[in-house]
Amino acid sequence: MFSKGNFWKIVSIILLLVAVIGAGTGIRNMADIRPASDYEDKGVYEFIPYRLLPAQRENTGAVGRQRRLHPTKTVYVLHYKALGHPSYSYKLDTAGEYTAKQMLAEKKSVPRRVLAIKATKRYITVEPELTAETYTRKQQYKYIWIIGCSLLYIVYFAVHGSKRLGF
Repeated sequence: MFSKGNFWKIVSIILLLVAVIGAGTGIRNMADIRPASDYEDKGVYEFIPYRLLPAQRENTGAVGRQRRLHPTKTVYVLHYKALGHPSYSYKLDTAGEYTAKQMLAEKKSVPRRVLAIKATKRYITVEPELTAETYTRKQQYKYIWIIGCSLLYIVYFAVHGSKRLGF
C-alpha cells in the first residue's frame, strides 16, 4: 500500500514527465507555425453542410481499463462546402449522431475565413474574425502558455521537489 509520502513522490514525478513532454511538444509545435506572410486571405465564405460520415478517433476521455477496452470512439464528422467556391471544404466533429443528423437536416450555414498557404495548393479555414496575423498570434500564444507552464513546473521541481523527494 502507498504511504502519503510515496503518493506525492509518484505524483510529482508524473507531473515532471508531463511538463517535460509538454515543453518539448510546445517547442516543436511553435517551430512548425507558419509566419502570417505565408498565408493569403481568400475571404470569408458561407459553408453549408452536405454530408455526414462516421469516423474513428482516439478515445482521450477514457482512462485506465476503459481506455484499454475502448481505445477508439466513433464521432460523426459533418462535411461542409463553401457557397460560391465548391472546392473549399470544412469538417466539423460533432457531439453525436443525433445532433449531427439534425445539423445536416437544418442546412444551417457556418461562416469561415479561408487562408491559402502560398507555397502549396493547400488552405485552412478559421473563424471569420481571424486574419492570418491574428491566427498565427493565437497559435503562438497557445504554445507559449504550454511551454511556460511546463518550464515553471520543471523549475519548481528542480528547486523544491527534488529536495523533498530525497533526490
